[in-house]
Amino acid sequence: MKHVALSAVLVVATLATPARATDRDWSTQQLVLGGVAVGLHLADWGQTRHIARSNEPGYTGQRYVEAMPLTRDVIGEVPTTRRVDTYMLGTGLLFIAAAHFLPEYRTAILATWAVSRVFVVVDNHELGLRIGGSF
Repeated sequence: MKHVALSAVLVVATLATPARATDRDWSTQQLVLGGVAVGLHLADWGQTRHIARSNEPGYTGQRYVEAMPLTRDVIGEVPTTRRVDTYMLGTGLLFIAAAHFLPEYRTAILATWAVSRVFVVVDNHELGLRIGGSF
């Protein structure tokens, strides 16, 4: 749980730093990149809900692998849909807030979020996790 506390402190410290850029408007490229990142985040969310809703014996213990140990620490070894929803909503909002309030890093934040979600969604798909019917 110490990872959660450390991550929370880092996020709060980052968001508390005033943005140096004066222009908070999002460019068309940033809006598209943000849309892609949000779409991929929703796909990951659906796949993670698939884990929580699965009744297959041994499914979560043997096949569920998260790229980020922090995710597993927060949502648990056998996550509930409520924990998954809380985690995914929270992390999605944190990325959007960070991108909005740190305009000088916006494109990098959105690109990092989108690329990381591509790898997670593909990995989840290879594990057999599906999005359909998860919401």
